[in-house]
Amino acid sequence: MLIASISITVVVLLGFLAWKLTPKGTIAAEILDLIPFWSYLFTRKVDPMEIKRYNYGDHWRQYLLVMQPKEEVISNRKNLILYFHGGSWLLGRPELFKVNAQHWVDKGYTVIMPSYRRIPKFGYTAIREDLNAILRLLPKLLEELHLSEKQIILGGVSAGGNLAAAILYDRVALESCQFDRNRFKAIFLFSAPLQLAAMKKTIVLKSFVGKPFDTMLVKASPISYLQFDETHPILCIHGTADGLVPFSNTISFVDAIRDINPSIIQFQMLPNATHLDTSRWPYRNDKVRKRLMLWLEQMEN
Repeated sequence: MLIASISITVVVLLGFLAWKLTPKGTIAAEILDLIPFWSYLFTRKVDPMEIKRYNYGDHWRQYLLVMQPKEEVISNRKNLILYFHGGSWLLGRPELFKVNAQHWVDKGYTVIMPSYRRIPKFGYTAIREDLNAILRLLPKLLEELHLSEKQIILGGVSAGGNLAAAILYDRVALESCQFDRNRFKAIFLFSAPLQLAAMKKTIVLKSFVGKPFDTMLVKASPISYLQFDETHPILCIHGTADGLVPFSNTISFVDAIRDINPSIIQFQMLPNATHLDTSRWPYRNDKVRKRLMLWLEQMEN
């Protein structure tokens, strides 16, 4: 028993040292950083909230969660939040990110978190079909929940930011789903792959994009869909030491938006911050949380 305890302690210490000593801005550092991050998600308890599940397809991944304040929380919010969690289009499920929703629900927001089919079996084309199915369901769902008068704030981190942006900026898809783009109020994007040509050609990226690679790379990049008349407010946050999604992704997107309409974008650069540093705000009252919550209040006004 003693030997086992010592062995576990040594492994934990070695893992901690590896995490601390691996240079920032590398894939290895980001992978090691996932261990404490996901441990927190699995163990963190959240306060009670109203949670309902709705399916939008037959696959077990095709569903979304609607999280709302308990009856004693008075909600007069003008907006609701449609949030896509991160996970490289591969990992995670909405249930694990209730800790994110908790901060918004406590402020009176209704939060919708979708799930979708994943790589490597399903790539961008199938995931785009899931986004379209969500768009077709939303008007009926919001009417059923008596939320039709509210506007939608889109948001996402990492791969989730890619999908949130794909929903807002692909106007052809919105039109095909007969979804009124004016129902969206704004969008926030944290460490999001928005210009996939700036990404390393990893197995993850190739699985997501599909074939033919060069053509699908453009289709799967939200920056490809920007038009000259963009007006939706944007909050972008990204760390300069991101080892998974190069900082240049956000710079390309921010520059493109500024060329179109500089007044709609707020950009927060985090010096020497890693990929997950933009995702720790649910359990750290850091500058990311403060900036996000302030921006959400601005969108209310």
